[in-house]
Amino acid sequence: MILHEYAILPFEIGSKNSKRAKEQAKLLGWKRSKTPGTAKYLAYCLPNTINIPDGAEYHVDIVFIDTSACFLLHNNEEQSNQSEYNMVKNILTERNRLNNYLLNKEGNTFLAKVLENLWVVDWRQTKDSYVFNFYVLEIDSIPNENDYGLKIIADRSAVGVDNKMSAREINQLDFKSMELTRLDLNNIDPHPHTTIYATWSAVVAGTWGDEENTNETKRMLVEIELQLQSMWNHCKQLKPSLNSLLDYKEKDLDQDGLLIAITRFLKLCKQWTLPSSTSSTRKGKDLDQDGLLITTTRFLKLYKQWTLPSSTSSTRKVDVLNKLVTTSRLDKEVGDLESSLHKVEQKLEEHRQQEHNYRRELGQDGITILLVLLAAIGVPQVIINLISEGWAQRWWVLAILVVLLVAGGGISYCLTVKRTKQRHRK
Repeated sequence: MILHEYAILPFEIGSKNSKRAKEQAKLLGWKRSKTPGTAKYLAYCLPNTINIPDGAEYHVDIVFIDTSACFLLHNNEEQSNQSEYNMVKNILTERNRLNNYLLNKEGNTFLAKVLENLWVVDWRQTKDSYVFNFYVLEIDSIPNENDYGLKIIADRSAVGVDNKMSAREINQLDFKSMELTRLDLNNIDPHPHTTIYATWSAVVAGTWGDEENTNETKRMLVEIELQLQSMWNHCKQLKPSLNSLLDYKEKDLDQDGLLIAITRFLKLCKQWTLPSSTSSTRKGKDLDQDGLLITTTRFLKLYKQWTLPSSTSSTRKVDVLNKLVTTSRLDKEVGDLESSLHKVEQKLEEHRQQEHNYRRELGQDGITILLVLLAAIGVPQVIINLISEGWAQRWWVLAILVVLLVAGGGISYCLTVKRTKQRHRK
């Protein structure tokens, strides 16, 4: 049996850094990757392999997809004759060694050096990193539904395995004595010579009797998972920034005033939405220079284009893609992102309308006050004219003018106080 093992480590670098990294990769003389499944993307094969302590040796590609980059690690290994469950334990043990090494930002100098050479990001400063593993096994015969080896690889948590377990702890597990019927996974591949089991954390394919199908399965899974993981990671980076806009509240209105609070929010939205001549870092993450709302809208459009059936895609590939999107929960993540975007846009429109109404009210108050001031300035002149013209005996005219002046000022003052209280209550 031959095991083809893959691991993807995605990270977001932004459009500006992506362009610079691609140019730098050319200058470094890196060769284009020939790994099956990477032809659709701009992928480079790193000149050195990576050796995992006490583990296997892996070839490494770096794949650029939109504003993301992915490390793709892969190796092919002939499995010696051993029992199915011992083979599964070896795969799970190697997976822990690989993942723990890749996620160790202090000890993993290999990836840090690659990113340093590309002038993109400081590997030690990146957050929320994860590794996605998938496998293609060339097996001798059709797997039986009651043979749980492939299913355990796809869903290791069902047998209590996680990244913290040592090789010794994994080898001590007795799969035969476990209740494995909860591994209720269904084959998602319609091909007659392939069985694929998929969960949120891993995918495993067993192929038999057809070398051409094995090669096609590897190409299909590599191509789909590279795009899927880059989108999943990009979606994960966008959500906190959108939610930070939704969590914005106009605090201390009595102190700052509603107009100041609204203006501050609109300015914040403008920073996210308008293109910038320089990339900016927000919450420690350089999303990209296009702005958050524009970036999110563009991402949702790309996702829909990717998941829609293409005239050049086979029915098999479309079926597997849609099922992998579901098992990875990317469809749910994208749905949440779309909902957050709609709420932010709605909130943005409400604040714009509030600002418009507030400024209009200020203008109305200003006009009223201006009329009162004009009246206040004009009345003394009228009085002087009346006196100079000998109309002083007509005291009732003067009384009426004074009453109108006091009434106008009082009404203006009351309107201003009332509107101010209403705004503060909002």
